[in-house]
Amino acid sequence: MAQRQREEKRRGAKARIRKLWASIIGLPIIGIVGLYLTYTYTGADGLRTEVYEPLYEEVGKIENCLQANVLEQGFTSPTYEALQKTGKLERIPKSLRAELQDAYAKSGTSWGYLLPVLHRIEILTPDQIKQVRTPGDDVEWTQKTVKQLNRELDLRGLGGVYARFQFQHTGHSFAIDQRDPAHPKISEPAAVTWQVNDWLGYPKSAEDVDSLWNQVSYLEFDPKVETWIYRITREDLDRKHFSLQEFLKPVYVRLSADADFQQLVSGEREALQLIRDLKQTLAERVKTPKELRDLIFD
Repeated sequence: MAQRQREEKRRGAKARIRKLWASIIGLPIIGIVGLYLTYTYTGADGLRTEVYEPLYEEVGKIENCLQANVLEQGFTSPTYEALQKTGKLERIPKSLRAELQDAYAKSGTSWGYLLPVLHRIEILTPDQIKQVRTPGDDVEWTQKTVKQLNRELDLRGLGGVYARFQFQHTGHSFAIDQRDPAHPKISEPAAVTWQVNDWLGYPKSAEDVDSLWNQVSYLEFDPKVETWIYRITREDLDRKHFSLQEFLKPVYVRLSADADFQQLVSGEREALQLIRDLKQTLAERVKTPKELRDLIFD
């Protein structure tokens, strides 16, 4: 009996000790959990919809802008600027604000080199084109090709026609004269457009374009300027026994030595990496706008 009572006392003592330790340890855990819940959920929805989601959308547009390298997709940052002006940017951690500032600044700087590079291309390209064609060549080829296309294609079945002229590269389909709706006809050939990204990807890009550029399409170097001095045909190169890569090489050599072109290449590479990292961070913040570690590290 005495032994059993002593055993019960020991079990009771152990139970009281466990309860005591649970109380001691539990107090700070409850406090931390309470702090965590209070901090992470208070104002989280507003932070998500007013700050992180708009920034994520804008950063995605900047990524597309840098990748495209065309002026039509201009670099803008109205969301970031508005958040700065209203002070809402102060609601996010200091380290993330610094990341935003760096990514936006370097993206804008990289984008700034695009215009001088385009201007340089406009200067260099015509001299090379003059070596393979004349205004007369352009007129003769255009008239001949338009006649050929109108003989071969029935524009009343436009689905089949457009399927034939789908592009795997930037370009545009042929122009159609519809002044007589009953008898539409082609008035201008289609074109593949050689862009800044193609210069950045040379010589691989020359191989890619060469594989899809056909005999009845121009290769344009400035689609905004529809004149002979900014476009060539396969016939031009065949007449001079040039491959596309050989034709482009002299321009590329001079362009690649240009300081603005070099800055565009290096700056865009760095900016895109920063933007992609930032995009990933913002995606995580959209899911979890507030994290407890923000209180500790920021």
